[in-house]
Amino acid sequence: REGKHVIVLGDLNDFDPDVPDVGGQTPTSSVLKMLKDVDNDGQPDLWNVLEALPFQERYTNWFDRDKDRTFQPSTERSLLDHILISRSLQPFLEAAGVDHGHDPTQL
Repeated sequence: REGKHVIVLGDLNDFDPDVPDVGGQTPTSSVLKMLKDVDNDGQPDLWNVLEALPFQERYTNWFDRDKDRTFQPSTERSLLDHILISRSLQPFLEAAGVDHGHDPTQL
């Protein structure tokens, strides 16, 4: 809503259709779309900060899909954790990153 600054962050357990991750994952629900476009007017009210990351850094999760205990970087990384901010806050963002050692997203 106008005049309000909002930050939504955490493990949203889905993929953002507007921010492709390195594993090529696609959304399994419309959760992120609904969160980002609060008034359902087709214009997102919230922006995913992780869009600012270089493509190769867009992952917060490793899932051993084939259970071989071997990290397959092209297929087993995904972006399930997100930081959504009001568009009004976007000009103030100086940096964003992911600590791949612990997997938290950070501003």
